[in-house]
Amino acid sequence: MLVNFNNGTGSRAWDSTKEIRGKNPVPADFLTLCLDSYFATKWTDCPFVVVDDGSTDDSVELLERYSNRFTHFIKNGSNVGLTPSIDMAAELLLREGCDAICRFDGDIEFITPGWDQKILQHFLHNRRTGSVGAVQIAPFGGVLCHGDMMIHPKGYSHILGPADLRMENCKLFFTGDTAFGDIECDSVMGCLAAFRSTAFKRVNGMRKDFYGIRGQTEDINLRILLEGYQCVSLGSVVFIHRHCEYKKKVSRQDTTDKLQESLVLWKRLWGFDKGNIDLQAVYERWQGTPLTRNLLLNPDGQVQYVGP
Repeated sequence: MLVNFNNGTGSRAWDSTKEIRGKNPVPADFLTLCLDSYFATKWTDCPFVVVDDGSTDDSVELLERYSNRFTHFIKNGSNVGLTPSIDMAAELLLREGCDAICRFDGDIEFITPGWDQKILQHFLHNRRTGSVGAVQIAPFGGVLCHGDMMIHPKGYSHILGPADLRMENCKLFFTGDTAFGDIECDSVMGCLAAFRSTAFKRVNGMRKDFYGIRGQTEDINLRILLEGYQCVSLGSVVFIHRHCEYKKKVSRQDTTDKLQESLVLWKRLWGFDKGNIDLQAVYERWQGTPLTRNLLLNPDGQVQYVGP
């Protein structure tokens, strides 16, 4: 599924393939790069649901060019938010009988041939896997993320990537010779995230508390872990995330108040701050569950982190 909001003409202000702020990007939108690469690299004939969440640019017109290849095309009359839009698409995919649900953002570019088959094959051969992500790189090749850890000494952390996801702070770079292994993690970012359908249904999908605010993907990943599944970032699938190339984008869930509301809700639901975590408190609340699988209690009573 693709949930889109204002990724049309003029949304792409830069081309960061060769330099951080390359001017005059071609194309000047993200959807063309995303959908051209999607259809060029996918190997399976899976149902494809696209939701335009009330875009005010020419996104709908751009999407219409590809609409004969969509299974369903939903056009929201206003920007209702990411979580309800995901719910709309997920309901249709489940009705189609899909064994897995994969969502991605309109500002990514697929570069691994057969990425979809690799994800499905992983689910098929790894029955404990409930969520799957991939290696996220910047346009010029810097590694942004290979899975996330929520319960980590530094709080919410991006494995192998910079803490702030800024491409200029990348320390590791992807080339054609780079090989990554799979990483078992706490969460995978929503820009490309796949869920086993049985796991998605077992936790009743996205939590409605996150309607209008961010944090829904991290939340569902942790809830899936609590059901005994694993979350895995696949090293064999790599994609470009072009979020660094945006012209300033205004979404109802990215205001200061909404971001603060998301952090407050997170602490109420999970009992810890994303950015200022107390591992001792997390261990005491969640001991005996998969959330503390990377925490050890030392003889002196102190909690030690032993994960990635």
